Amino acid sequence: MSALIKELMRAVCCFLYKGLRQVTPRAENPRSTPMSDDTGKIDITHHENQKRFVITLDGEAAGFASYVDGTDYRNFNHTVIKPEFRGRGLSTPLIKYALDDARANGIRIHDSCWAVSGFIKKNPEYEDLKK
Repeated sequence: MSALIKELMRAVCCFLYKGLRQVTPRAENPRSTPMSDDTGKIDITHHENQKRFVITLDGEAAGFASYVDGTDYRNFNHTVIKPEFRGRGLSTPLIKYALDDARANGIRIHDSCWAVSGFIKKNPEYEDLKK
C-alpha cells in the first residue's frame, strides 16, 4: 500500500475515533440494547445518522462498527475497539448486534471489514446475509 493511502486511512480512523466522544445518550436513542458480562455493563446502540453501531462499557464509548449503505446492501467497512478496551471480546457482541439488526431489517451485507468477515467465518449462521 502506498504511503499516501496509509496516511489517508490513518486520518479517517482518527476522525472516526474522535467521533466516539459524541455518543448519543441512551435515553435519547431507543434502538439500544443493554447487556452485562464479566467486564461490566455493555450497551450497544445504532446511530443511524452516523452510520455506525456503538458499544459502550459502563457508560464509556469503547468502540464502533461503521457501515455504508449501498442500493440493496450494507457494507460493514470498519470496526474499532479503543486500545484500553481491547482483549475483552467486545467486538463479538458488537458485530453480532449489527448483523442481527441487518437480518431483522431484511438487509443483505458485504463484509469488507476483516473483523466482520472473521466473525462470519466463525459463525456460519450469518453466511446467508452476505450479498
